[in-house]
Amino acid sequence: MAMEPINLFALHKDLAALVGQLRAWKLDVNLEGTDVDWRRASVEINFGRPLSLTFLFDPAYCAEPNWSQQLRGMQNYFRAFPDTPRKAEVLAFIPRLQAAYATVWEPERMEDSDEDQRISLVCALAKALDCVLFLPSGLRDHFGRALLTSDGEYRSDAELPPYPKG
Repeated sequence: MAMEPINLFALHKDLAALVGQLRAWKLDVNLEGTDVDWRRASVEINFGRPLSLTFLFDPAYCAEPNWSQQLRGMQNYFRAFPDTPRKAEVLAFIPRLQAAYATVWEPERMEDSDEDQRISLVCALAKALDCVLFLPSGLRDHFGRALLTSDGEYRSDAELPPYPKG
């Protein structure tokens, strides 16, 4: 069974910060582009077997007028999810997002997160870059905790990245 895709949605568009953080963790980053203007950034990790994790950035997707439409679409998508105490907060947070990074896992990520260290890497990157994790089943924080899911799950201890309210 195919695993759900994971996309990082960030409060700040900062391509150099993503690459810089991967390098700070002593990972060898293979870029298509420059540190500040890339479309594809890949890392190879060897935890008993070679694993690849690639981040994709599409500037047209994150540019106006497309970006506002994407965010409205995301709000409408989550609006259809069951009501929870976190739903209004999540819907109010979405318009603050400034960038999206898709991920490609080769081989496909393993269901057991303890076996696939790339999941920890994506979560750590989400924390470092003020991101949330978007999956078709819901929105999750940098620990992978449910903010809002299609089955009504949420965690009261899940954290949105810090952002100005109002």
